[in-house]
Amino acid sequence: LLRGEPRASQPYRLELDGHLRNGKTDANGWTSHLISPQARIAVFIFEDDGTYTLELGLLDPVTETSGVQARLRNLGFYCGECDGNANEVLELAIRKFQESEGLDATGRMNATTENALKEAAGGD
Repeated sequence: LLRGEPRASQPYRLELDGHLRNGKTDANGWTSHLISPQARIAVFIFEDDGTYTLELGLLDPVTETSGVQARLRNLGFYCGECDGNANEVLELAIRKFQESEGLDATGRMNATTENALKEAAGGD
């Protein structure tokens, strides 16, 4: 926001993991870019010296319910909110993930499931 308003129709440079791209926000201040799943830092640089740094791909730890939810959602097993609340939808998602990995399908997290989920989701 610029003085409380969207940065509508504003040219910018985007540095994405060391690669520069030029762009312009739309009339509502939005922009869209395809990015690699491995991308970690995006920096938007506007002509008026407004700079915004975004950290990408950060998830809560897999030991937290919200971290489990986010990873399962990214992998297509969970469709709910990543709000940290355990529920039947999450239990079903964990069970389906465990089945896909050839694990004991209990619907509950354990060390083996945590490790498999970290590996499947591409990191911690």
